[in-house]
Amino acid sequence: MLIGFKKLQEMLARNFGNIYQTYPDASKVLDEYFRCIILGREQQAFAISDKLVVRNVFLSFSYYIYKAYLTLPLRRQKSIYCSLPKSPDLLLSLRAWAKNNGYCLIEEASPKKIHLIKSFFLRDRVSVRKSYVFSSKLIEYLNCIFQQIMKSEEIYESDIAGLDAEAKAQKCWFSKFLKTNNVKVLLIDNDQSATCQLLVDAARSSGIKSIVFAHGYIQDPYFVSILPLNANFLCVWSEGQKKLVLESHNEADRLVYSFGYPNYENGKFRVENNCARKVLLVSEPLLYSDDFSFLIFSSVINKLNKLGFEVYVRLHPKQRGDRNILSRLPSCLVDASFRSLEDCLKEVCLLIGNNSSLIFEAPVLGVPSVQISELRKYDFENAIVISYESIDEKFVEDVVSRFSEHEKLSVSTMSDRVDHLLNLVL
Repeated sequence: MLIGFKKLQEMLARNFGNIYQTYPDASKVLDEYFRCIILGREQQAFAISDKLVVRNVFLSFSYYIYKAYLTLPLRRQKSIYCSLPKSPDLLLSLRAWAKNNGYCLIEEASPKKIHLIKSFFLRDRVSVRKSYVFSSKLIEYLNCIFQQIMKSEEIYESDIAGLDAEAKAQKCWFSKFLKTNNVKVLLIDNDQSATCQLLVDAARSSGIKSIVFAHGYIQDPYFVSILPLNANFLCVWSEGQKKLVLESHNEADRLVYSFGYPNYENGKFRVENNCARKVLLVSEPLLYSDDFSFLIFSSVINKLNKLGFEVYVRLHPKQRGDRNILSRLPSCLVDASFRSLEDCLKEVCLLIGNNSSLIFEAPVLGVPSVQISELRKYDFENAIVISYESIDEKFVEDVVSRFSEHEKLSVSTMSDRVDHLLNLVL
């Protein structure tokens, strides 16, 4: 892990060092994209460019009205800016903490009329969407740069300089937004994207602290979308993850905080009926050419089906609805890709997977999990690893009963963890 991250930093310096040194604000917008290009992750790079260019297209008049609204001096009450779309229980605890401690919670939400109207009347909450604040000029420069990179052409310095100027103006707007709304701390699930890097930098220049929650169980050997740390603090899912980050980035211990699982309350989906004969199968994104993985998964599904278990499969979010993937798996399974995690885990007695972070998440939420050894690429803390050939009825019953017998929930509640973290920072 350590070698991977350092190697990536060296490659970035070698290929784009001049841009990082001469145009610091433009490099913040392009940083995550550059990392994927360097690593040859073209699909991921395309997704980043598509998100930056397409999702920020906003009608000119609406754009200026929306930006003006966000900086109206309507509130002098101290505030917390919060962008945690995948952590509903954490968000609920934050709302309660803000209300009890006299803070306004500024939440990431869609800029629909209903949210804007509510914001004028709700004194304790206001909704914004930071990803809709890039100017059309900034998007134009980005488009040109992305086209030049995709065609393997040299990036025009005029485009980089123009992007840097627009990014600097955007950062100034973020600073105005934070000061106008009396923001005291940022709580976000990403400090690597273009908007988040500018937002965090604006907060730092205004003396405002920022906390980023790891949006997943860290597995990437190059730490793309995790490091380098731009925020003041990084909250990871476990002590093991904290140790991994400290070894890789040489951060001071006080900057990395073991918060625990941030998305849901621990034990929330614990199944009361542990005899339920339903199993959930999960996976990282499957490659069409990966015949071995399809063979292993098909064997597991057929074996469980013959034992009388109903098998659900939850494809990775990037592959939901992909009929080509499902057609290569046995027809006896139930596609649960579009069902919520809560609905899936409440109905099954066991989760089986290869390298999905759900192998770590499920036991925290109250459902035992197993990792298939033949497909393992990453190690998950406290994971049960077994060969697919050893999966039988006795094994499933033993795993479920052992998990049910011992005390799983020796950790504090979400409210306690939020209270401890915010008291530490504020």
